[in-house]
Amino acid sequence: MKKKKMFIFLSMIIIICLFGVAASCNLCGVPIEIGDTSDTNTDTSEKDISESTRQTTSPTEDDGQQTEQTSQADQETTSDTDQEDSGEDGDGEDGDGEDGDGEDEMEDIPEPTIVTLSPVRDETGCVSADGSLVNRSEILVGHSENGNDYRGYISFDISDLSGKTIDFASLKLQNPQIFEPRAPLRDFRIGIIEYGTGLLSSSVVGIPGTPIASLPNTTSNVELSNDKLINGLQSSINGGKIRFQITLYWSSQEAYVDFANHGNLYWKENTSLLVTYF
Repeated sequence: MKKKKMFIFLSMIIIICLFGVAASCNLCGVPIEIGDTSDTNTDTSEKDISESTRQTTSPTEDDGQQTEQTSQADQETTSDTDQEDSGEDGDGEDGDGEDGDGEDEMEDIPEPTIVTLSPVRDETGCVSADGSLVNRSEILVGHSENGNDYRGYISFDISDLSGKTIDFASLKLQNPQIFEPRAPLRDFRIGIIEYGTGLLSSSVVGIPGTPIASLPNTTSNVELSNDKLINGLQSSINGGKIRFQITLYWSSQEAYVDFANHGNLYWKENTSLLVTYF
């Protein structure tokens, strides 16, 4: 009987101690586990370390991919630049670029042709104002010693200029013989006239001319180029004419009544028409 009481008493003490220990562990936050937990803790640490390593190495792989993509983009940009440079060079060489077009335009501009026309001899000379005298050996413009007043006539053959476009023209009368005084003769005038082909004759008297220039009475050498001359020549060509003809006279030629020479005397050899055409 005593043994049973002692057993019960010891059992109660043990139970009380166990409850006390359990209560203390709960207060300290230490879990009570049964069995070996070292392996579990080890596996958990390894998993945490592996995941951490993966997270650490993942950006490096992404950086590698970004580096490769950047390199490819740079290569494509370089390739495009090379193609553009090649295209520009090709345009210039083929003449499709600005330089090529400029060269083609320069090549397309025709070179002008320059000719010097001499007078048609039998159609050139001077005729007295009344038509009684015709001189085909020289071109006297003024008053002669025989008391007659003369006008000059010059004829140029333009048949070879048919269909041409006149760019420039200049009438040249060089190295005349001058008979003074010329002041009363007033202005030296040049006009365009049309008297046809064949021997110069008195029939030219009375044919009206178109004035194209009025020069001072001190005029000797003449080198005339103006729009009226150029347009008159072009009009004759466009009209199918084969002659371009000029008349020379003074504005007050009848002022002299003496028997002396007054005026300008030109020779056919020193008379010409310079023409530039396309």
